Amino acid sequence: MPSLMYRVVATVTVFGKQCDVTVERLSKSVWRATGKFEGKTVQVEGSSEGGALRLWGDSARYHENFPDAR
Repeated sequence: MPSLMYRVVATVTVFGKQCDVTVERLSKSVWRATGKFEGKTVQVEGSSEGGALRLWGDSARYHENFPDAR
């Protein structure tokens, strides 16, 4: 059985700040995006590579607006 492991580093812009985000394929339909924003690690999972990156940006923007939410 071939390995599903796949990893890529992408750049996501949040409020004008560029962030490096690592996206890993954990299984056939689970992708994890991990990166730092404002010194805090943000990690989310999505059903596709692009979806995980979008969710990561949304989460970083949310935590910027509500810093005590984490």
